[in-house]
Order: sequence, then C-alpha cells, then structure tokens
Amino acid sequence: NTAISGRISPQLVGMGLLDLIPEAHIIAAADPDDNNQDGISGRVHWVQDGKQQRIGRFGWKAINTNLRTQNANAMSQDMGLTTSVFMDPNCTVNQPICWTAANGGSPEVSDSSLDAVTDFMTALAVPERRIDDLSDFNKGAQLFAQVGCAGCHTPKQKTGNSDRFPLLSQQNIYPYTDLLLHDMGAGLDDSVKEKNAESFEWRTPPLWGIGIVSRDPEARFLHDGRASSLTEAILWHGGEAESTKTRFTQLSATQKQTLMTFLKGI
Repeated sequence: NTAISGRISPQLVGMGLLDLIPEAHIIAAADPDDNNQDGISGRVHWVQDGKQQRIGRFGWKAINTNLRTQNANAMSQDMGLTTSVFMDPNCTVNQPICWTAANGGSPEVSDSSLDAVTDFMTALAVPERRIDDLSDFNKGAQLFAQVGCAGCHTPKQKTGNSDRFPLLSQQNIYPYTDLLLHDMGAGLDDSVKEKNAESFEWRTPPLWGIGIVSRDPEARFLHDGRASSLTEAILWHGGEAESTKTRFTQLSATQKQTLMTFLKGI
C-alpha cells in the first residue's frame, strides 16, 4: 500500500512576487466547472491554514499557502528539521524509532533563521528576459497564445502590497502561471493525492527563467524530471491540456522553433 513518486526541486526565482498576488486575482481566474467551455477547468486549492482556509500557491500541487510555510515544509519534509510551523519530526506512526531519535532542539530552526531564509527567497529576483530578435520573440508569444498554452500559463499578473518589501508592491509581473490546479491527464497521474489535490492534478508551474534552466544539458522538467527537454515536457501534457498539445504537434518545424525561442527568452 505504498505509492512512490519522484519529485525534482522547482525554480526558486520570483517566489516572493508570486506570494504577493492577491487571492482575489487567483479566485477570479478559476473556472472549475468550465463555464466558458474552453476545455480548461482550473480550480483553487483551498488549504487549511491554522483556523482559516487559504489558497495554496506553492509546491507541485499548491499545498502551501505562503512562502514562509513553503520553506518550513521543505525543511520538514526534505531535511527533517522542525520549525515553529511544523514542530513534530517528519515521522510516520509506523516509525517508532524515528520519534525517539536525537534532534537538534525544539524547534531545530529558529523563527529568526526561518524568517531570514524567507526574506532571501522573497527577494530572489527573476532574470531579465533574453531577447535576441524582438520580432521572433513576439511571433513566439502569438503562437504560445494561439495553441492554448496561455490558458493555464497566464502571462501577466500583478502583485498586491508588501509592507516589508515596498519595491515589490503593485508590480506588473510575467510569471506565466495562474497558480491553479489542473487535471493533467492519466500520463501525469502519480497515484498520490496531496491534501485536497487529486493525484492527476498539478499546479501550473511558472515559466519565467525556464530558458536558463534548459541551457543545462542535464536539466529535467515536470514534477518528476521525466522530460529531458521543453518539447518533451509539452508532449507529456494531457487532460485539460490535451487539445493544446495536439495543436502544438500540428505546428510546422519553423513554428515550433519560434515557440521554443520565445519560451527560452521569457
């Protein structure tokens, strides 16, 4: 009764900006019943945060509601470190020795350290766009919208206000994500449900800076790194993105190259 699913670490740039997108904007973009009949039914992942329900926006399945919780969850799940957010060690009921193992204090990571990491990641900037030919870039952007990619990878968002980082307030940003959960089809179903996200549902990952990642010949894509190229990642799309994938395959070789040039420049 054990399900095993791989995970690769996501991009960390611009997470502070994503944290500042107002919840109302994310809710407004949701269309869980596909009322506009475009085949896309992105939905908000509502997560219990203390005594209230909030929108999940971080993690492959949007299980964390803010950047501080995302960092604390990574410390817990990936490194086995307790924080004031997750005080219990990362042990299951079937691991009695784990519960009694030595630890580095309670909590092991102080609030000041957690806050420092969160501040660092909040300010971790998005790389500048890399555009050699603006005409080609714009043609690629048109193809991106034409085949349907922009239906989930929403190009533009706007941040709300930040008292701690005023420079990040009211910024027009271009992350190419709606931060919603989408049914990505049987091919990407990993049989693991996380909180209220089904095993076949995934949060739309932001695409800014992905061209820098793709320069590395060892780069991997999608939640488990199964794709070795951006094209391969697109071809794994299914579910709500099935028709978009089909339209992508119908592009000419030149059009595909133009689209890839665009993706590698954002």
